[in-house]
Amino acid sequence: EGMTSLSAASTSLPPLVGEAGHHALLDLLKSSWQFRDVPELRPILVCLLKRLGEHTPVQMLRRLGAKKADSEELKNAELMSQLGISMRRLVWEADWDAKIEAIANCTEENMAACEEAITLRGTTILADLIKDSVQSYTTDVALVASADLAFVRTMSERRYITKL
Repeated sequence: EGMTSLSAASTSLPPLVGEAGHHALLDLLKSSWQFRDVPELRPILVCLLKRLGEHTPVQMLRRLGAKKADSEELKNAELMSQLGISMRRLVWEADWDAKIEAIANCTEENMAACEEAITLRGTTILADLIKDSVQSYTTDVALVASADLAFVRTMSERRYITKL
């Protein structure tokens, strides 16, 4: 499934793991990836990902953040739910970097479509996570009214507010 490039990944080594140990972890990760949908074997993959941490190859992070065809759902949502916030952040960043790389390779004709990929209407994992929060924030009357209080129309209003 395209995991052959993991063993040649150029990442710095995790602490307390020599080069041979690092390659062994990558080989084990490559071998265990095919069992990601087997609930009994998934803890092995989760343990490997946690052990590699920030040294997890970008290809693996992008694979973790892959979405189902014709859906906004992640293919590996169950696996992602078992990872800590630091690993999820790495997946979000890898997804974002992939979108930025795609924009860099866009032509003038499709630049608008490419740039929309990194907005809230886009397809990044981060956008999917915050869309509902932003929507509820912008439609909450009390929050919108509170936000408007920070902006005064005249200088005298500002002086009055700061004196209170």
